[in-house]
Amino acid sequence: MKKDELFDLVSECATLEIFVAKAAKLIQNPIWIMDDAYQLVTCSKVPDAYIYLSFLQDTKLKRSFVNRLIERGLLNENGIQKPLRIFDTEYQRDVYVIDIFAKKKSIGKLTVAVENEISEEDVKLLADASSIYLRHQLTNHGSKREQAFTLLLQKDEESQSLGLQLLRETGYLVKGTYMLAYVDTTIANRITVLRSFLSEIQKSDVNLLGGIMNEQCYLLLASTKHIDLKQYPNIHVGYSMQFEKLHHLDGYARQAEYAACKAKGKEANFQNLIDSYLHSQLEKQLPLDTLVDLKIQKLIAYDRKYETKYYETLCMYVKSQYSKQKTAEGLYIHLNTVKYRLQQIEKLFDINFEKDEKLIRLAMLVHHV
Repeated sequence: MKKDELFDLVSECATLEIFVAKAAKLIQNPIWIMDDAYQLVTCSKVPDAYIYLSFLQDTKLKRSFVNRLIERGLLNENGIQKPLRIFDTEYQRDVYVIDIFAKKKSIGKLTVAVENEISEEDVKLLADASSIYLRHQLTNHGSKREQAFTLLLQKDEESQSLGLQLLRETGYLVKGTYMLAYVDTTIANRITVLRSFLSEIQKSDVNLLGGIMNEQCYLLLASTKHIDLKQYPNIHVGYSMQFEKLHHLDGYARQAEYAACKAKGKEANFQNLIDSYLHSQLEKQLPLDTLVDLKIQKLIAYDRKYETKYYETLCMYVKSQYSKQKTAEGLYIHLNTVKYRLQQIEKLFDINFEKDEKLIRLAMLVHHV
């Protein structure tokens, strides 16, 4: 293929689909192009590329395809800059693979199945030409919703207001209870894996907003139902508190990030980690011991000296909303023991349970009770 031929082809083809169809006929080899999330963008019909793309119809096969690329080192951060010829056991044929670049960043992959010989130079020319179309396509596809979501995640109200306006213009009318999810993975080629996950999960719900911003992956869920992670063994998710208005998403994003960071399994809810979060934030500001009231400090010191359990009882009593029975059940002790300890706390330390509740709860927060 000569450069002049390619130039003429680009000049007469208005879309990537038309370009790929004509280029495949010209080189007499099947061609297909995938985006950076490994979703099919387009492929040739003559010669037929579909016979090589059965894995796209099956999530497990698709994941296997991505894993094969990872194992062969084809998903490095710099991308495949020169055509790489490999024998693919799945296809039982040599294929050329090369990344399609825009401003030195990979935006997709071009694959040519070698049914008829073709030079590396021709494959490189095809990738360069495909970049012209793919850049335009990716800039326009779904950009308005993604832009709206990005604006909603900003801290300033002006950006959030503009984000809401853009979202309405796209026809997004979902109302209800929302949660923000932060998605991450610990395996190599993190961004590629997250993009693939995001693309797959958004197919299941057209109203699912998501995006990768500053290499962080977020999803806006218009329900309280968690993502089914059974099919995604390498993904873990943190969930924010629930909310009803699309305001202060930056705060909910931080909640979700914290939950994902603290997740011991595949997922975690910020709601279950509030005390831990507040404790960590307070600790950054000032020495935590300075927040504990003197009366409670004396109570804790008394416990240490005489091996009593007054502080433990006090905390459980407040957490049980001043129910002596629930306190006894929570500590697995007799009700009379609870009554005695509470009397001693009032007598020895001059603590008024209701008036001093804020001081007690602050001490509980400091001591992570």
